[in-house]
Amino acid sequence: MQETFSNSEIKNSAKIALTGNYTRSGLLLLFYFMLTSMLQRYLNFHPLLSVLPMILSNMLLFGIYLFFLKLSLGQEASPFDLFFAFQDSPKKTLCIACLYTAFTGILELPANILLNAFFLQKTLSDETLKLLLGLQIALLVIWYLVHLNLSLVYYLLLDFPELTIKEILLLSIRKMRGQKLRLFLLELSFVPIFLLAIPTMGIGLLWIMPYFYTARSKFYLNLVH
Repeated sequence: MQETFSNSEIKNSAKIALTGNYTRSGLLLLFYFMLTSMLQRYLNFHPLLSVLPMILSNMLLFGIYLFFLKLSLGQEASPFDLFFAFQDSPKKTLCIACLYTAFTGILELPANILLNAFFLQKTLSDETLKLLLGLQIALLVIWYLVHLNLSLVYYLLLDFPELTIKEILLLSIRKMRGQKLRLFLLELSFVPIFLLAIPTMGIGLLWIMPYFYTARSKFYLNLVH
């Protein structure tokens, strides 16, 4: 039986994998953030195209996962990995990106209604306000539960490109049975570090995010391999 590492062991293993790779990992994430910001700015000129930047950002995210998965395996990772989704299995990555985008859109719906009411200076009744806030909280809880169940989708598509999208989704759900609390605690352990990035105006994220993504990759490798 494969040994299950503790979260502290996973994080220590992630630090070792990142030794000598922090700078290029941070630069890759900086380029990703800049690129997605540009997509949001220049492809959002028509309401019908408003979801396109998010779809493309989710496709680029596959490349981020590939880059840090390679680092976790001790393999040579390249900045060009960022564009993996447009080179290999583009139809599958596009479908999964659309799925994530649609789910995110549903999640943000109550918040968008509240923001539109604020900017348009519309007055909402107390009942409507409570309903929207309650709905937003409920959606956040549902979103995180779905996130835990589907947290392996990106990795599984990279490891098993021959599987269909349905098979990948079901495999992720099956692999995460009994592991959701473990992943939740791993992600929760990063909250204090993320809070430390606030005084740096987000610059600290260029060092924190590589650590986070590598730890997530190590979690996947320990669970599946």
